[in-house]
Amino acid sequence: MTELLGHNNPPKDRKLNHKSVSINKYVIEDIKRIGASILSQNNCFRLLDGLPPITKPLSIPHIIEILTTQRLLDMNCYEIQENGRNIWEQTEKKFLRTYHSKRGFNAR
Repeated sequence: MTELLGHNNPPKDRKLNHKSVSINKYVIEDIKRIGASILSQNNCFRLLDGLPPITKPLSIPHIIEILTTQRLLDMNCYEIQENGRNIWEQTEKKFLRTYHSKRGFNAR
């Protein structure tokens, strides 16, 4: 799968709604390390449940999907306040109001 990253000829068996991306070779190594960590965690829980461990490494698109899902869950858990408003959107609007004022944005 690694040889298909950063290519101009997508594989013929790819689903229609999947897109190809170019990824830095150092980022691919980080993604593989993250995949090994996720696999280790999953195998620990599988062994505790009496299931056999997974020996096949996770694919890079699957790892990216897990990271995306985790980021979305983090955004929904920690950034949304009790009143249903996003803390970052509120802060950005406040900063933009200050930035566009006559005095400008004074970030000290």
